[in-house]
Amino acid sequence: MQESVFSKQIDKLVLKPSARIIGLKNIISSIFDRSNSDLEFLARLRIEIGELMQYTLDDIALLPDEICINEDNYNLFRKVLMEIKSNLAMFETKRIRGSVKSLKNSVEFSFLFEYYLDYVIDYDANAFIFLIWEEGRELEDKFSFRLRIMENDKDLKVVDLFSDSSNYYTGKGISIAIILQSKEMFNKRIISSSNKLKTFIGEANYKDAIEKVWKKMIEKGLALYNSECDYYFTI
Repeated sequence: MQESVFSKQIDKLVLKPSARIIGLKNIISSIFDRSNSDLEFLARLRIEIGELMQYTLDDIALLPDEICINEDNYNLFRKVLMEIKSNLAMFETKRIRGSVKSLKNSVEFSFLFEYYLDYVIDYDANAFIFLIWEEGRELEDKFSFRLRIMENDKDLKVVDLFSDSSNYYTGKGISIAIILQSKEMFNKRIISSSNKLKTFIGEANYKDAIEKVWKKMIEKGLALYNSECDYYFTI
């Protein structure tokens, strides 16, 4: 990545602390060099730091050889990891709140949502990550919705569209409502996952989503289907 304000902050808050453990600094520098964006670097670094913090004094022989940790410098190693982890909190992405209304069987529902932009390693891409809930149920499980930013910069792919574990939010029209609102919010075409041309391992367009969301949108003149590539898209 090119020199920027971000890279200068990383140098000060991450690389300089890690310099006390040379092998750790080399690992972090390698992650930085291999990342294609600031968000990707932060996501990969958080995972690396989290994994390294799982090693106890009894496990130091299992650490990567290049880190060169022994009993004498283990405490310093832990101190550096904790400092970097604390500093990474300064790079938290902005969370945006809003509201969305849905209509199901002539009944109107109102919900709140929060979303942020992050790099998701499983998708190998940036994604908008939403949590949706009813006012008064903030502390309970929420409706999950994620949009992968596609490489053409024109489409957002629905890669997560699931109700809460208790299914409280099932049958309230949230899926269609948040898809349509996202189309307007981001000024992008919203497309479904595909069972034929997948962009990441594990991608699937489930039967319930097809029948209860996308086909319903087609019936209302809100979406179409691309049979060649097996995905639905908003119009």
